[in-house]
Amino acid sequence: MHTFKPWVFGLVVGLAVGLWFGTNIGKNRKFYANPFNQASIGEVVREKSANIVEKSGDIIQKGGQALEQKGESLRPNQQ
Repeated sequence: MHTFKPWVFGLVVGLAVGLWFGTNIGKNRKFYANPFNQASIGEVVREKSANIVEKSGDIIQKGGQALEQKGESLRPNQQ
């Protein structure tokens, strides 16, 4: 019975710490931050706007590439 208690204690503590760190990592926070804190409105707006800017940049880049390909197909062949 004496060898069973440390294993149970270690398992419970390990699960609690793993859940704590895993929750923070899943929310893209520092792993040691409090997982119960609600994100402030400023943080949420900053994250969303960064995401929008990144996605719109990708869309503009793809559109530019499509226009470039289309323009090359419309050029007359010079020999």
